[in-house]
Amino acid sequence: MTPTTKHSSSATAPLTQLWLEQWQATNAPAARVQLQWLKAMNQIIESEATFMLACLNANLRIGECMLDPDRLRSDTALNDCYEEIMNEVAEASLARLDKVTELSHEFRRQLWEEL
Repeated sequence: MTPTTKHSSSATAPLTQLWLEQWQATNAPAARVQLQWLKAMNQIIESEATFMLACLNANLRIGECMLDPDRLRSDTALNDCYEEIMNEVAEASLARLDKVTELSHEFRRQLWEEL
């Protein structure tokens, strides 16, 4: 008998069907919890990617400030450039923290709904 050959008898078929139904019923909550966890992780990764993009843009703009000869001649122009970039990064960081807090509460709510 090969592994692909189906071997079922009328006596064992209901037992295996019952076992399969019970196994699926007990594992379904775990699968739903895992699905909610994966959804939360997806949202966290998207949030982190958004923050990294903001940091990348800030680094590019700092490079532009440093390569602009007009800004290098003026302390106030260079200071204004840095201050503007710093404010944007601070806003992105605060948005990131807000998203983390929101996801934490949302994930807990989803877990309780599944349990």
